[in-house]
Amino acid sequence: MSTTHDDSGMPQQPVTWWQWVLVYPTLIISFLSAVPTWVEAANSHSLHVDFGWSRDAKEQNRLWQANFSCSQKAVFQNQVTKLGFEIGSFVCDSGDVLLRARMPEANEQLRWIAWKQVVPAQGSHISLLRLFPTAHAAEQRFSAATPAQPTTVICQRWDAGRLLQRVQQGQVCYDQWINTFNGQVSDRRPAPCTPAC
Repeated sequence: MSTTHDDSGMPQQPVTWWQWVLVYPTLIISFLSAVPTWVEAANSHSLHVDFGWSRDAKEQNRLWQANFSCSQKAVFQNQVTKLGFEIGSFVCDSGDVLLRARMPEANEQLRWIAWKQVVPAQGSHISLLRLFPTAHAAEQRFSAATPAQPTTVICQRWDAGRLLQRVQQGQVCYDQWINTFNGQVSDRRPAPCTPAC
């Protein structure tokens, strides 16, 4: 492309938008390559998760919805580790596992592990025996944990985009609101031990 010159012989700058596009194609390429980053930043911000975790957050929310009736009957068999972490799990008929963890002086967090994350898609060859050494090693690692009171979900319902659960641990009951995208318990209040949320 030839550039025009003014009376002094100096080249003129492009004056129309299409001249800029022809002269600076890297601007367009840079702009287009940044779009996925902007989309991820917007999604992460709207879901209240760290950058890069929006896909995982949407999957967690999908698992909460898919296993809603199952999680309503959850009874977590909790263990307390030597470091004071309280960990429990509950397995649904679908094979999906709901993990519950609470660290000392921190909010409780719940996270789904989908069965399809553990076992590959149909058609792939895998031996379930490959999973047992990992499970055995995990059992040995947590064998020092002591049992804690089980945690039982009495009832649950959707409440303004969050999941409200009434939970009983021992003789104490409380309502907790869960952000189903990041698994964090955002609020917890004492509640009566009645099965009506």
